[in-house]
Amino acid sequence: MAYTHTTRLDLLYPLLYRTAIEQQSTNPNRLAHMAPPLVMRGRRFPCTPGMAILRQYHLSNEYVIRNRAREMPSIPTPRYVMVSGVNASYYPPLRVGIHSIHQQFPAGSYRLIVYDLDGSISKTKWMVEELRQVCHVEVRAFNATAHLRSTDPALISIHSFAWKPLIIADVFRDLDGANELLIYLDSSIRFHSPAKEFGSLYFNAMNDADGRRRLTPVQISSPSAHSIQFATHPTMYTWLPIDPLLGPLMMREAGFTIWRKTETSRQLLKWAVLCATTRECIVPSGQRLKCWVGKDPDAACHRQDQSLLNILVGNMEVDWWLEKRFSGQREKEDFAPHVLRDLGLPGVGKHPYPKCEPAWICTKGEGVPKWEVWRGVEDPKLSITPVGGKCS
Repeated sequence: MAYTHTTRLDLLYPLLYRTAIEQQSTNPNRLAHMAPPLVMRGRRFPCTPGMAILRQYHLSNEYVIRNRAREMPSIPTPRYVMVSGVNASYYPPLRVGIHSIHQQFPAGSYRLIVYDLDGSISKTKWMVEELRQVCHVEVRAFNATAHLRSTDPALISIHSFAWKPLIIADVFRDLDGANELLIYLDSSIRFHSPAKEFGSLYFNAMNDADGRRRLTPVQISSPSAHSIQFATHPTMYTWLPIDPLLGPLMMREAGFTIWRKTETSRQLLKWAVLCATTRECIVPSGQRLKCWVGKDPDAACHRQDQSLLNILVGNMEVDWWLEKRFSGQREKEDFAPHVLRDLGLPGVGKHPYPKCEPAWICTKGEGVPKWEVWRGVEDPKLSITPVGGKCS
């Protein structure tokens, strides 16, 4: 038994896309009689250990999430479950990130789960003692060999970033999709806007059960300085095929991602975990992290988890756009994708990052959620423990 990732390639050829638009302009009903979509299949992921890992995180197909609109009502502000993975070297910048969370998110509205990636935090006395006093923070150990069920040095290395989809999956499993929003953040992330803006602008729009499908239930953050194909090793495409239109588009950074628990996000995370536990998918032979934009050719470097997430989210957005176009919603620019925004497709609105467009996602008196990747000097005197030692 094996799993195969499949992506629809309806937009494989520009001629096919232009023909569809021409048909639509003359007779919208003719779109329903077009030929079946083209399909490209990836390599089979191994059943061992893939199947056991999927079941461990409730991502296999027996854990289908049956969301209904009435079960996922709009709410003013969700509860936030934040996730980060660090070792002792990255603990100082994480302290600054925790401080920004305390400033922007009221007590009781969130909890932060920190994964100790190599056990170095638990071996550092002052870090352990400080984290015990920090409010709403839970520390979990991450044993790469046990979680990835592998002893391959390249896979279990912290630099493979295979750990990132797994810690997201670990928290996603117990997430309440109706009331909680999962936020993954690197240790370098700093918040600059209050929690209510994330709730009103993201949570209620990231709902694939209400039929509108405005924002996909997996959101990636700011754009990088290069395309997807510039920083993705070709071997990854053999496991996770990509729509050819997506490769030249801007790759988006995976240091800050937002997840709502729906059936769509479960399926996407399933493929992410399978790739993360397969060495030749997440860290193909010959891959390297560093390269120079403008000097190196495409595929000279590889971004591991960032590459796989851009592929999966991009393919998902293609499917959603096609479904909306073929279902009579083609005139409404209420679908605001991340990756597809640069294609200029009809019926696609602008994403709220960095500007608050289209109008439906803005509410009076509120701006766009603001965060940044912070590369300053950490302040060792910065306090992240409560005054008086008591949490509110």
